[in-house]
Amino acid sequence: MYILHETPAGYALIKIKDEGILKEEKEEKIKKEIEKKGVNEIVSLEYLLKFEKTEQAVEECQAINDGVMTSTLQKFLKATIKKEKEGKLIVVESGLSQAIKNKLGIETIYPNGTIMIDRMIREKINEIIPEITPKEMHSMELGLSHNWSSFKIKFSPEKIDTMIIQAVSLLDDLDKEINIYSMRVREWYGWHFPELSKYINDHMAYCQLVCKIGMRENAKNVDMKEYVEPIVEEEIKNAAIVSMGSEISEEDLENIKALCKQTIEIVEYREELWDYLRQRMQAIAPNLSTLLGELIGARLICHTGSLINLAKAPGSTIQILGAEKALFRALKTKKKTPKYGLIFHAALIGQAPAKAKGQISRVIASKAALCARVDALADNADSSMGEKGKEMVEERLRKIDSKAGGKNIVVNTGKYTRKQEDILANKKVFENGKDSTLGKEEKVEEEDDDKEKKVKEASHTSSSSTSSSTSSSSESSSSEESTSSMSSESSSNESEEEEEKKRIKKGKEGGEKKKL
Repeated sequence: MYILHETPAGYALIKIKDEGILKEEKEEKIKKEIEKKGVNEIVSLEYLLKFEKTEQAVEECQAINDGVMTSTLQKFLKATIKKEKEGKLIVVESGLSQAIKNKLGIETIYPNGTIMIDRMIREKINEIIPEITPKEMHSMELGLSHNWSSFKIKFSPEKIDTMIIQAVSLLDDLDKEINIYSMRVREWYGWHFPELSKYINDHMAYCQLVCKIGMRENAKNVDMKEYVEPIVEEEIKNAAIVSMGSEISEEDLENIKALCKQTIEIVEYREELWDYLRQRMQAIAPNLSTLLGELIGARLICHTGSLINLAKAPGSTIQILGAEKALFRALKTKKKTPKYGLIFHAALIGQAPAKAKGQISRVIASKAALCARVDALADNADSSMGEKGKEMVEERLRKIDSKAGGKNIVVNTGKYTRKQEDILANKKVFENGKDSTLGKEEKVEEEDDDKEKKVKEASHTSSSSTSSSTSSSSESSSSEESTSSMSSESSSNESEEEEEKKRIKKGKEGGEKKKL
């Protein structure tokens, strides 16, 4: 029984003397057997094929990694193990093992202790292969590692998205520089012609117009139709005549124009870089570009580090990429977590209603995860997956809009949901009239006057009734008794009237206190 071992120096075919060690299932027993017997009693070198150059070592390493048997390895196995009829071969790499079995018809096996034996060989390689000194082996390992790393970077499809990452990072930096330069131009030239800034909002047009006008006295002779409307052009020329700006020298104007030219060059380069980024995204991630747009897709790739890393992320992670600080702050304070991160700037989320943005962001994130996996792992990826995902999201948006047009709209309120009809029915409206004190003073006075009138009428009626009663009693009694009764009743009525007046006065005083 033999084991095929690959080294930086070449291929080694090692014979296993003690085959019983491969039947052990536990690693501890295998380690004890190796320590007890020693390496030379378990394995021994039978054949060695050295590589001629480092380039050949890199090619063989790449073939083994891809599971392909090269012509060099095929000749080596034909000349050695195929001669032995009952020879069995242990191959660690599964892909290479299948290729050897199919092409050469050699029986390849993978016992339980294969990993432990292979690890022991790598650790004791200097004892097993005494023909190669440790110094030579180290130099071969170093040369192979450097060449292999450069080879992987050069031909690896994972590293192509590095251009996208660098381009989108530079695009963001250029946007910041353009804003800083433009504000500096407006502030600098504003000392001479401050009125121009309020008529032109576009930074590019402002810088071009500053270079064309120069001194504000030349504004009346400059044609500005290329940058502004005719009406605005007339207003700018009139403003230049009555401008409140200060005078500047020719040297100052030259420096301002130099800054304007630099700003214009940066803006033009930014447009070229945007075209380049859009082309690269269409080539590398067409589905992601179709669903989210080139800029949002490039920012997601930049945030995760590569397209492969983005493809590994689930939809829930893609949904909040870019909002990590808000997420951890919400978890720490036990508040609501964010619903979206970088994908908030996608056009489809912008079309959604405010209450449905979180729902649409979840849908888009799940579709973006599928698109990223197709772009990263498919051999010939087109934009069909992105187009299907976009149609599904648009259909979901139409359903939400149709529901919003009806009466029964479900409003999300955290854990609980209620219909809008119930909310409107139970809605409490604040009455502003109850909060005002105007007009209440007049009402209090009117009520007091009504009370006085009622008291007087009651007193008149009581006096008339008492007079009638006294007249009837005078017929049966003497005149002295009638006069005394009349005087007593009149005095009692007067006392009642005084009490009612006192009550009315107290009511008025309470009303005045309320006014204060």
